[in-house]
Amino acid sequence: METLELSFAEGNNYRISIAESAFAELGSLVDFSRYSKVFVLSESNVWTACSDLLTPYLPKDTVNLLVPSGEAAKGIDTLDFVWKELQSNGADRQSLLLNFGGGAITDLGGFAASTYMRGIDFVHLP
Repeated sequence: METLELSFAEGNNYRISIAESAFAELGSLVDFSRYSKVFVLSESNVWTACSDLLTPYLPKDTVNLLVPSGEAAKGIDTLDFVWKELQSNGADRQSLLLNFGGGAITDLGGFAASTYMRGIDFVHLP
């Protein structure tokens, strides 16, 4: 696995890991025990086609949030849905949002996580 460490501002380091077996190594990349709750945000078609690759490596009580596919998912209604689902499923400042999908999901999930309760941690799984 190749890991890059990027620094954008003092004290803000970001790790980017690229590996063929990235899902299998997810537990070594993300310490799930640090989080009160783990959520996965994905488009319904991606989840249907690919969830079997990811779910074996997630905590058992992970909550799945599924949205429609494509650019339409980036609207304010979908953002409101994500915020409400996080809230109704007990997300707090110590929660983690895994964004599982392509550009629309990483855009939506990154924005939703950064604005929910003044920001929660998130990881992109493109």
